[in-house]
Amino acid sequence: MANKKNNSSEQMMAKLVQEMEKQGLQSEEDIKSFLNGVIGKNIDELNFGTNESKEDQAQDLIYEAWESSPKKAKQLILQAKELDPDNADVYNYLGDIENTPEKALDFYEQGVKAGEKKLGKKFIKENEGHFWLMIETRPYMRSLFNSARCLALLDQNEEAAEKYFRILKLNPDDNMGARYELFSVSLEINAFKIIEALLKEYPDEYGANWTYNKVLYHIKKNEIKEAEEEWFMAINTNRHVPRYLLGKTKLPKKLPDYMSIGYADEAQCYVAENLHLWEETEGALDFIKLKI
Repeated sequence: MANKKNNSSEQMMAKLVQEMEKQGLQSEEDIKSFLNGVIGKNIDELNFGTNESKEDQAQDLIYEAWESSPKKAKQLILQAKELDPDNADVYNYLGDIENTPEKALDFYEQGVKAGEKKLGKKFIKENEGHFWLMIETRPYMRSLFNSARCLALLDQNEEAAEKYFRILKLNPDDNMGARYELFSVSLEINAFKIIEALLKEYPDEYGANWTYNKVLYHIKKNEIKEAEEEWFMAINTNRHVPRYLLGKTKLPKKLPDYMSIGYADEAQCYVAENLHLWEETEGALDFIKLKI
């Protein structure tokens, strides 16, 4: 689920876009003047009127639900569904509150279908490559991403990879981090061609997920010299990962909500999701033991 801060920022952006469209602002000068007038204001201070469409009202209810108690949130989501049954975020919320990936996946897939219906084939085709930056595409993108994660949890990795590929095609800048998930899924199924394509497409990545997975990729291919070369980049990126991989330091019961590159919280998040890949790869953990 998106966090409160991100929801507030997204809601603010949506309101600004709606108002600019309503006012018919097109020139750079007019848009700049409009934005200068709202600098420093929070969403409650914006006075844009109340002529919102049912779709906009529904999205506001969903933003409110994400910040409300479970009981109130469920009521808000049902109201939103009445107003806009094709809002994918309705199904994202319902999937988020499920306890099993099987049940959650059903809602997320409903969200994907609802999003495709709402946006339409023509819109999707014409705007491929620019999704996420367009606020109205985000509910659909969240459904795709959530669906892919559930498929991976259910060991349906090839299907998950297809979803992640779809996300990257729609948004090559990858604001959601699908490339990291696709890297891990590809290691799971030894899809080396996919990994090679990812490394070519995103040559400047340097976080723990990327650098340590590159080491594991070369170990899987029995390219030990290359693995050793990548090791220096990995350990310099995050020195905490090895002690969590080897169990010298236990993972926390609750993973951090945020992480920073190079810190223990990043290592915890990486290991929590990728430890099984290292354990299942012959010689991978022994490789690390010899390095520290």
